[in-house]
Amino acid sequence: MHSIKYFLIFLFFCSSCVKKDDSQLHVSFHQIDIPIEREQLPFYIHHYFSPHGDIAVGHDKGQQKFDFFDLNKGKFLKSVPYETEGPKGLPDIREFFFLNGQLFILSLYHLYVYGYNNDIYKKIYAKQDIAYFENNNMTIRPEQVNFYNTQITRPCFHMQKSKLYHVAYSEGITNLDAAYYEEASIVEIDLNTFETRPLAKLYEQSGLSKQQNVGYMSGYNLSLSAGEDSVLFTLHALSDIFVLDLKTNQLSKIAAEPLKYNPYIPLSKLSPSNDPQKYINSLFQSGQYLQISYDPYRKLYYRVHQMPNEDINDKFLKSNVISVFNRDFELIQEFPIEASVYPDFVVREDGLIFRTSPQDTESYLSYTLVKIEKE
Repeated sequence: MHSIKYFLIFLFFCSSCVKKDDSQLHVSFHQIDIPIEREQLPFYIHHYFSPHGDIAVGHDKGQQKFDFFDLNKGKFLKSVPYETEGPKGLPDIREFFFLNGQLFILSLYHLYVYGYNNDIYKKIYAKQDIAYFENNNMTIRPEQVNFYNTQITRPCFHMQKSKLYHVAYSEGITNLDAAYYEEASIVEIDLNTFETRPLAKLYEQSGLSKQQNVGYMSGYNLSLSAGEDSVLFTLHALSDIFVLDLKTNQLSKIAAEPLKYNPYIPLSKLSPSNDPQKYINSLFQSGQYLQISYDPYRKLYYRVHQMPNEDINDKFLKSNVISVFNRDFELIQEFPIEASVYPDFVVREDGLIFRTSPQDTESYLSYTLVKIEKE
């Protein structure tokens, strides 16, 4: 019989609030362990929460299936198998989202819509507005535009608007190439009509350039997120929050320094080839600014940043801190989360839910629920 186990880890009260006229938050941590069987994995590299945080989906590439879990009832639901070839093939899966019984699956050039009951299959080509690129003296052709690249950014989904946002740029270009900073654009895809439209040239309109790169590879990785009427993004090496207004199509930069954070160690002059060990050590000793998300239930923003790890012998255990901002992006609170909690999360009505490194790696799929209540 499937069951769910909750453990109250600790209760934390705000002790470092900056904006005193905002309500203080009561934060409590709860562990959720979902029993698994031999056919499921204790950890999924490709993993996604449903928009309301009630369903978790893991991609098992080895067995070519998606596994679904109920986070409220704490049990495995079902597996949805897929083929990589044939009329309903799903080759080259890069990312996926789950909404209203449908999987939206991203490959390099296509968006696939796949039914929870294997009853839906659509393949949408990632067409771009060629006139937009031509008007901006860009030589990209639609068939050359990358739809997704794990080295650059993870697309984000706007639940209220049923739209997907990603970064488009020419095939073969990475964030080490100067051309990337000239042409990379945030693009919107309507998941009802599958129409696409470019919104903004990412770095030109945000005032950033290749010369401001403060980190090798990790410096300009993006974290995209949907706000109320905006798309938010952060850069791993910078504390600023960037907001793209979906009504005016204007980008703004907001200073968002945390209270507890050590300086980022610049890696711009290092590469894996010229000094591999020094590069690796510097990379793991550096902190990063990670996911930012809007909370529609409490009208707050949350950003996770990763603290640098001074212990070279313990590279992979970095503690994380959540910064809480009000609707005006004023910092009102910070609280730590354990290193065993992975920094990707989804906002639910009762708080935030994170993936967690399981203590029993064979029997459970583990999560941490961070309950957040205003006074």
